[in-house]
Amino acid sequence: MRTYTTARQKAGTAEAREGQRLIIGPWDHLATNGVYADRSFGPLADAQMMGLTGLHMKFFGRWLRGGTAALDDVAPVKIFVMGIDQWRDEQAWPLPDTRWTDFHLTSTATPTPPTATAC
Repeated sequence: MRTYTTARQKAGTAEAREGQRLIIGPWDHLATNGVYADRSFGPLADAQMMGLTGLHMKFFGRWLRGGTAALDDVAPVKIFVMGIDQWRDEQAWPLPDTRWTDFHLTSTATPTPPTATAC
């Protein structure tokens, strides 16, 4: 995500800045189907079902084949929303209504800073 935001801000040309795309799915590095031992995100979470390969092909078509219109119908950001298990297209990352919360890691993650005795 940091690479995406940095490229959107600092890439060498306006074309490169505008051409960045970000996809955030419920996957890990091995499984792209959205199914885990304790949770299944449903069939739409599957990378194949959501059309990830097609999105890759459009991206490569733009940047490797020079198809300047290849990404015209692809939102800059595509995120999978857990809980409602749906994909959402967005225009920016971080999302404009993001509320930032610092978490302090102790024996549990908490938004309240630990006291001196808890450390």
